[in-house]
Amino acid sequence: MVKCEPSKVTLKSSFDVSRSKAEAWLVGWYDAKQRAAELDKQINGYKKKIESMMMSKGVTVLTGTTLMAEWQKQSRLSVSPKDLPENIFSEYAKQTTFNVLYLKKAEAAKVKRKDAGVKG
Repeated sequence: MVKCEPSKVTLKSSFDVSRSKAEAWLVGWYDAKQRAAELDKQINGYKKKIESMMMSKGVTVLTGTTLMAEWQKQSRLSVSPKDLPENIFSEYAKQTTFNVLYLKKAEAAKVKRKDAGVKG
């Protein structure tokens, strides 16, 4: 697991949170993301084993003594702007706006700021 070095992170904020508290939150978030990535790999490994066993047995439900897994096929309809005339797409397209919060090593953020010509 890679640990974020607190001394290399520079915070400039307009809200009243101490740097040490914000730094602790950032490091905690980073460490949690690392653990979550490791767990995702482990989960996907188990899912592949279960799927493989279900396929080899030709079943869609696998039951143990306390848990069961069920395999279902799902489908989703979608359309691309390339698939429709522009006037129809623009008339029926729906735009969703949402907030996104990214976390990355401070070194990577500094490089991006320099590339963008922003002083940090």
